[in-house]
Amino acid sequence: MESINNIAKAHGGVSVFGGVDERTHQGNDLYMEMKESGVINEQNLVESKVARVYGHMNEPPGAHMRVGLTALTLVEYFQDVNEQDVLLFIDNIFHFIEVGSEPRRRKELFDFGQIDSELHRALRTRKPNESMWDIEYRLAIGARQLYLRRIDSMRRHMR
Repeated sequence: MESINNIAKAHGGVSVFGGVDERTHQGNDLYMEMKESGVINEQNLVESKVARVYGHMNEPPGAHMRVGLTALTLVEYFQDVNEQDVLLFIDNIFHFIEVGSEPRRRKELFDFGQIDSELHRALRTRKPNESMWDIEYRLAIGARQLYLRRIDSMRRHMR
């Protein structure tokens, strides 16, 4: 919440929050905090400094993946159309990568290899705030590496 406040008030940017994880029922608490701090203005939504995207907890993995991709689309809009600095939060990035790599039952779902390119696409800007994006991108890559180590460990134990 502190980072969202700083981006909104000190830098004039906007934050995008993608609730990908199963704990999105906590979104109401987060909403109330944002409303109290003035980041969300219910009277004039144009003045709000955060966009939030959530999925339902009982949705299949593909729907959770789409929540993350919708958040990335919003990031692109704010960067390319509004030319704003954007801070992207995905709760949780590990779950975003995990649902993107689960076995596919339908063709239109993303495969694991495309997640990096989607994140990279969203991280390019006309006026990049490199320190902020560098941190976010490193978090995403770190989560991917953690996930790959977890898969390797599981394979070793299954032999």
